Amino acid sequence: MWRIAFNIFFLIILAEYSCGKNHSLQQELDKDLHDRLSALEELVASQITSQEVLRAALKRETDRRLTLETILQRSFEEERVRIEELTSNMKVTIDRVEALDQILQEEIRFREEAEIKDAMVVLEISKKVNLLERDLSLLSLMKSKLRELEDHEYLQNEEILDMQNAVSNMRKSVTHEQRRLQELWSNADFLTAKILEHSHSLSLFESQFEELDTKFLNINETFVQECALLQESRSRVLHLSERLTELQDSVSNLTLAVGYLSTKTPTTLLKLCPHGYRKFGQDCLQLIESKFSWDEARKKCEELGMTAGGIGDLVIPTNVDNFRAYVERLDTASDYLWVGAKRDDDSVWRWVSGMTLEEKEVPWDLGEPDNYENQYHLCIRTKGNLKFHDCLADAQLSAVCQLK
Repeated sequence: MWRIAFNIFFLIILAEYSCGKNHSLQQELDKDLHDRLSALEELVASQITSQEVLRAALKRETDRRLTLETILQRSFEEERVRIEELTSNMKVTIDRVEALDQILQEEIRFREEAEIKDAMVVLEISKKVNLLERDLSLLSLMKSKLRELEDHEYLQNEEILDMQNAVSNMRKSVTHEQRRLQELWSNADFLTAKILEHSHSLSLFESQFEELDTKFLNINETFVQECALLQESRSRVLHLSERLTELQDSVSNLTLAVGYLSTKTPTTLLKLCPHGYRKFGQDCLQLIESKFSWDEARKKCEELGMTAGGIGDLVIPTNVDNFRAYVERLDTASDYLWVGAKRDDDSVWRWVSGMTLEEKEVPWDLGEPDNYENQYHLCIRTKGNLKFHDCLADAQLSAVCQLK
């Protein structure tokens, strides 16, 4: 650009110098100068237009990125609010369980005082101890559920870890009360022996027995109310455990999807799994606990896929290591699960997609596949290391579905 300006300046000087010598030469120089000025103006206009186009493109790209960041921020904020609500609900449940434990301690203390006042009360309390021991079995079941709850809570955050500590303290308190009840049972046996030795004096306590019977009825009513409260608390804990499992699935799907999104361009769509499915790698998987034959299980997977708005079928593991990790985390009582492959009439194993299953493609168990005539459907063993088997055609097994 500066060269053009220099040429123009040089031509102007040259024109002035030769003005007196040759008029025709000056006209040619004027024409050339005019052409060069026109070219310079066109070049400047072209550069201005290019700069405006670049500014508009840069503005559109900036607006698009700001929109995407706003969407992601809103999604993260909604998940944070849901987690806070769940944490608040769990704190309320723990407070109710602690209140129930305090009521149980007061009942035990009342029975100990009644035992000191009269030996006949101890005989009745010994019967109540049997009921309390059955109650403790319910508390033991509640402890196992709370242990599962603690496992789920560990995956959340530090606030849920604090609640796990509170539940652990409650279990210790229940264990302590169980020991006290065992001691009470020992004392009851001793007092029962003493009562048998002094059975000849039973007539002296008949009037007192009627009063104690009234007290026992009152105690029984209180105990029934406590059992109702305990059952209600147990139901709430079970419901909370189910809600935590659903939240864990949702958070796991969201975490995996966000990690996947971070490796892609800003225009990549965020793919999540529908409710009921769990995301592992690029696969959306769901366990069917009910037992079916292979054909029935495949039909069930297709129905689940249609309900979720996709195509469902028995699982074809895209990555054996990821599938092994998924199976290891399953909580199922079934030792074997159906997967999506079978042996055709030519003794060739094929996936449900039609692709050939090479024998080295999956980890077969020792001696598998044995290719017996009535064993032409593929299943996996869930206990121990992940191993593949050919299973009986009419076997009733659970299955793993995949959504495409």
